[in-house]
Amino acid sequence: MNAKSGLALTDTHPAGSEAITRTAVDAGNARQVWSLVSSGDRTLIRNVGSGRFVTIANGSPSNLAKVVSWPELDTPDQFWTVSRVD
Repeated sequence: MNAKSGLALTDTHPAGSEAITRTAVDAGNARQVWSLVSSGDRTLIRNVGSGRFVTIANGSPSNLAKVVSWPELDTPDQFWTVSRVD
């Protein structure tokens, strides 16, 4: 859940294509639950409900690139660096 908006990232696949959207929190919705998966020195972000991974569409470097859910490809557009922020 985002601290400012109060919305949760939600994997809408297959109903919403591959889109990851921001929706109101639904405590029973597994498509709003995400887990971190180690892949060597990088991290993948996996949706518990769909089993799909957070991916930058087409590997775009644009600031406004679309974020989608996609099957695991183990490619750089799915790798994330996760850091703790206090």
